[in-house]
Amino acid sequence: MSPRHTTMREIDLTLARTLKKVRELEARVATQRITVSAHPRTRVPGPLTYARMSTGQLAMAALAGAAIYHWSQQEQQFFEDELLSRGFDQALATWKGNDPAEVIDGETAVETPRFDQLASRITILTSNGLDNLAGAVDEVILGGDGRIPTALSPAETIEDMHLAGMDGEAIAAFEEGVGTSTISPTDEIDAQTALGLVQEEDAALVYEATDEQGLSL
Repeated sequence: MSPRHTTMREIDLTLARTLKKVRELEARVATQRITVSAHPRTRVPGPLTYARMSTGQLAMAALAGAAIYHWSQQEQQFFEDELLSRGFDQALATWKGNDPAEVIDGETAVETPRFDQLASRITILTSNGLDNLAGAVDEVILGGDGRIPTALSPAETIEDMHLAGMDGEAIAAFEEGVGTSTISPTDEIDAQTALGLVQEEDAALVYEATDEQGLSL
C-alpha cells in the first residue's frame, strides 16, 4: 500500500510548527549564537516567486528574509499573502506571534525529525544550509502543497522583478541577457522529453520494419 498524501491542514500545522522554530533561529542569529555566511541574493523574490515555493522553501525564505537579508515590509507581505492564499491560517498566525494549534479536526502536524535535528545543531547559516533545512521539511510532505509547480518563464520573472520593486537597470540587464519568452523552462523540458520519446519510438519502428525484411541499419 502506497502512503497517503499529506492533507493541506497537516501541511499548514507542519509549517506553523516549523515557523515557530524559524523564529527561534532568527533570535539566535540576532544574539550572534548563529553566524551568517550566506550568498547575496541575485534578486528579491516577488509574489510570483513565492507562489512557486515548496513548504520548506517558504519557511526558509522567511528565515532568510527576517534574519539575513532584512526584508522589506513589502516582501514580508508577499510571504504572508502566499500563506493566506494557500489557506495556511495556522502558519500565518504563528508567524505573527501566536502559538500554533496542536490538533484541528483530528489532524496534526507531520513530524520533521531531520529538520528538528539540523535546526538544533546549526551554528553557521549558509545558503546551502537553508536549502538543507528546506529539504528536511519537504521530505515529509507527500503530494501537493498548493504551490504552482512550473518554473517562472523569463516574462514572468521580469514581471516579478517589477512587482518586487527592483532597480530598472537590473531588470533591463536581465531582459537583455535572458529575453522575454513566455514559455516556462519546465514546459520546455517536458516538450523536449516528449520529442525524445517520439524519436525513440520512431527509431524502434524503423528497426522492427528493417529487421523483418532481413536488413541492417
